Amino acid sequence: MSTGEAKLVWVTGATGFLGRHAVGRFAAAGWRVLALCRREPDATFAVSGGIERCVTANWTAAAFGEAVSHFGSPDAVFHAVGAGSVGAAERDPAADVATTIDSLETLLGALRRHAPQARLIYPSSAAVYGNAPPRPIVEDAPVNPISHYGRHKLRAEELCREANRTDGLPIALIRFFSVYGAEQRKLLFWEIGTRMLDDDATLELAGTGDEIRDFLAVEDAVDLIVLLAEAERHKLMVVNGGTGRGTMIRDAVVALAQATRTCLPIRFSGAPRDGDPPYLVADTRRATTPVLRDTPPGCAPQPPAIGRAAFQLDLTTRLPNVALPRAMAMIACGRSVRAV
Repeated sequence: MSTGEAKLVWVTGATGFLGRHAVGRFAAAGWRVLALCRREPDATFAVSGGIERCVTANWTAAAFGEAVSHFGSPDAVFHAVGAGSVGAAERDPAADVATTIDSLETLLGALRRHAPQARLIYPSSAAVYGNAPPRPIVEDAPVNPISHYGRHKLRAEELCREANRTDGLPIALIRFFSVYGAEQRKLLFWEIGTRMLDDDATLELAGTGDEIRDFLAVEDAVDLIVLLAEAERHKLMVVNGGTGRGTMIRDAVVALAQATRTCLPIRFSGAPRDGDPPYLVADTRRATTPVLRDTPPGCAPQPPAIGRAAFQLDLTTRLPNVALPRAMAMIACGRSVRAV
């Protein structure tokens, strides 16, 4: 564990979408950050502003041991390794097992040996809930994933629970819903946005368009990550990462087209996609509880950790220069956007 005033956090998968945002947020909060990457970071990934070092290595027990030897045991670890995509896991389940489950098993073994007091923050997914009833989902709701991705995330949660139960590792599981934001290069907004650049007469999308999702800005996601890293008295916690507000996919796509002044008519196939639940909206009461925030008895809780950049409120101002190429913001047309 670190001995100075500033605590040390490891961020694995530090050059990915969620990882690089977490690096910046931890550094801004005064943590020393060791960024662990499997490949050399690009030019936009600056090792500065509180970042201790960027280490390029595969996820092996030896690599984690060397990191402890050179930089000391971490106070917290955010494990941001994984594809983060239901579709990618369906196309190549074995690859998703390697990134989601195998890397976590290696990390847990390293923490048991080198840093048993380090708090692990693991980004799970709302996909573990499967086909939930159409109401905000509490963390104690039954889990019944319907996709490879959801099943792999549930297995990862089980590994974390086992490590906590048998070895006492302090662990926080965040079941993220639909995270979006700057530098995201996959999932709904990026994929649809890049297709809007094509010259097709109609934007045809899979699904019914009636699916409902809880969109969480990445800035709020990393706020929650740091909050849980600092809530050290909890040995095991499961928290939803969402806003508690649902948005229909059809409405989100139309709003995206309007924000970027895209004139393509939008058509949905009408057939539900495999592994795609119709409703995923978080109950966020646990994430905003005074207990999580260590608020003294009798004091008012601090403002919620999430919801500051709710999808419904800031799509038009945030999205054109965030989830899409900057050229998207320059698209203009005279026809109105319509979904059919």
